[in-house]
Amino acid sequence: MRLSEAAGDCGYLFLFKSIDNLSLWLQPEPASSGVGTQELRNINMKAIVWGTLVAALLSACSFAAAQTNLHSDMKPKAKPSVFENEAQADFIFRYYSDDTSYVLKPRMTEGKVQGTRGEVEFLTPCSLADVLKAAAEQGRRELAVVVLNRYRGGAAIEEPIMRNWDRELKALGYQNVVFLRSAINTKQIKGLAILGGSFGP
Repeated sequence: MRLSEAAGDCGYLFLFKSIDNLSLWLQPEPASSGVGTQELRNINMKAIVWGTLVAALLSACSFAAAQTNLHSDMKPKAKPSVFENEAQADFIFRYYSDDTSYVLKPRMTEGKVQGTRGEVEFLTPCSLADVLKAAAEQGRRELAVVVLNRYRGGAAIEEPIMRNWDRELKALGYQNVVFLRSAINTKQIKGLAILGGSFGP
């Protein structure tokens, strides 16, 4: 039994037991010369006892509700799905803004230079028009992947971007469009968190 359920049951049990135990104690005393005073005392005592019982029941209910909320807050959050289909993707690009994106598959570069830690590859910065042109040149258009950075505006910024790219890429004939969250210090596409996809025809 959960703690919240036990607390609720204890509250009700306390109420019913208290009523049962008090039923005899609150019986009116035999009539006497002071009947009016005795009845008034009994009425006042009943009001005090019932007020105490109601307060106890409300406290038990509040405790049970608080425990229920605590348990719900402690439930582990589901981990986001990650992308595993890089090999099946026909077109992949990393979007920064309408003025700057980088096409990762097929890779568009400006060449390589030799650095202290090996060759350094320079990706070609692309405008929105450049990205759409490259996407239209692909023969197979089953899956397009868009990698997004983190934006300060959160979903309010991301949602319009995803809907616009979904519309543009599907207009070119891509059957599926998936959006991923970029990660710091990695160039890998596989394993990135999936933000969404399939925003309509």
